[in-house]
Amino acid sequence: MLLGLLFMAASAPASANGQTTHAWISVHALAHLPPGELRDLLTREDLEPYLLNGTMFPDGGYAVGDDYGERAHWEPFQSAYLGWIRGQHDAPYDDEGAQHVAFLMGLASHGLADQVFDAMYMERSKTHDAALGWAEGESMDEATDVVYAQRVGPREPPEEWFPGAVFVSLFAEAQGYTVNEETMSEGMFWLSVAIAGVGVLSEQEDVVAEYERQFPWASAHLTDATVPGSPPCEGELVALYWQALWARLQGEDGFGERPYLGNAPADGAMGWPTTASHPDALLHVVVSRGLAPSSVSDTSVVVTDEAGQDVPVTVRVFYGEASHVLNIAPASGAWAADTDYTVDVPPGLLSFDGAAIESAHRFSFSTRPPPEPTPEPIKEAPGGCGGGAAAGLVVFGLSARRRRARPAHSAAASGKV
Repeated sequence: MLLGLLFMAASAPASANGQTTHAWISVHALAHLPPGELRDLLTREDLEPYLLNGTMFPDGGYAVGDDYGERAHWEPFQSAYLGWIRGQHDAPYDDEGAQHVAFLMGLASHGLADQVFDAMYMERSKTHDAALGWAEGESMDEATDVVYAQRVGPREPPEEWFPGAVFVSLFAEAQGYTVNEETMSEGMFWLSVAIAGVGVLSEQEDVVAEYERQFPWASAHLTDATVPGSPPCEGELVALYWQALWARLQGEDGFGERPYLGNAPADGAMGWPTTASHPDALLHVVVSRGLAPSSVSDTSVVVTDEAGQDVPVTVRVFYGEASHVLNIAPASGAWAADTDYTVDVPPGLLSFDGAAIESAHRFSFSTRPPPEPTPEPIKEAPGGCGGGAAAGLVVFGLSARRRRARPAHSAAASGKV
């Protein structure tokens, strides 16, 4: 009976990354912050519960069947909260403003991680694991969360905190949506139960083995930083997103100096798949603001081959309004074999609230196989995404060189289509 209840608690709020994975991503992102005020703030021991509560919060609505959670995933609501913090608290946030900043960064971590995971990792799993867990109607979210907890260790839920009265007002004023503190608190309670339940399940070898059977590809690559959308890559992207949000907290509006967070494949990657109509061949670009799909078309990304000829592509803003990820596919269904490509994103993409990206972005990749490695003395491999010749994702900073389909009643308010 207890095991059954734990399964229910673990699966109730599942959506994209599970709670244990989300918490790990936020903690992992801290290690990728450069020295400075933001790192000093978010690594304060007393603020960890606020960061983790913010990271958990968006899925609470799923646990209690309330749309506040879906809305909290997205930048329109998070931007309203950011604006409230700017109006109420000043850097260096030596008052309770620090708690709100940490909670905001947790919300942002959750929202971006879900988009990246689904746009890249889940899309691949739908093909690689199609005949197993997907065909059987099982939950990839639940399965990967338990498997990931087994890989990296279970987590303890933090003591509950969320800005209840502030959020009641912000949901009403910014979204025209009514929710009370009691409902949000109930959602947080069930998320804590989910984290505890996943921890228990992750120690049951037969349970983990069954989840691995359901989603063998997704289970096998969770800690592989070369696979686009894996949790280690999500953590690096989140760290860069936090830096963009920190700049906005200090008064920088629009896309600022950090419009692009990363791309897959990494610049100069070789051996990129050519497979027709297969998600492994998708290209991805991640930006620092949620986009207006109306500003994006199939000509918003220009791909040319080694002869300088344009290669027609389809460009999708994954999940639509206020989403951060572009998925790019060859219109013919496959990239040509043994060919070098250049990808250009011209200026002009617009955020959901009208801010424009004023800089261009370029990277290259090749479907040629990488050269045979030259034998060298064994060295410690560098960490992070995009580290190999055919690595999947590169994330970068100033150099700038779910998630499931949403219910129709929430699409207009927070934009996901």
